[in-house]
Amino acid sequence: MKESSFSAKFFNAQNWPWWIAIFIHALAATLSIGYHHVDENYQILDFASVLAGYNPRHIDLKWEFAAQIRPLFQPYLHALLIRCALLLQSWHICYYNPFTLAWITRELYSFANLFSLYCLIQSYKQWALTGRSKEAPDESLTDFPFNDRRIGWI
Repeated sequence: MKESSFSAKFFNAQNWPWWIAIFIHALAATLSIGYHHVDENYQILDFASVLAGYNPRHIDLKWEFAAQIRPLFQPYLHALLIRCALLLQSWHICYYNPFTLAWITRELYSFANLFSLYCLIQSYKQWALTGRSKEAPDESLTDFPFNDRRIGWI
């Protein structure tokens, strides 16, 4: 019996559509400019800068911050990235650049989209192999291909 390694499983001919998808997502996230709405960037990045301590001007924030009506998952994720960048800057490893952080978050969200798409396809394959006797997998993830590479998809 032939022993297969991780690289043989990962780089086989069946995975070429995923490699193309990874390349296209990385390219699109890198070359993506603009946004759907001004609010999608401001409400996340401004809150994240305050949460990270980079921009401590609570008085200039919109009323949504004090009312706590927006989800905080993305601002906390961005605040973590800002804190890591500021830590690396304090060690003189890199200079804090918000454009680089925006690119990193676009790449992270793009690959999170690909991972969720992969999980959805695997669950549908498993559902199809069992003879479709159970309920269909959760279809709430099916709109992810249309919402990736943007900051406001969660």
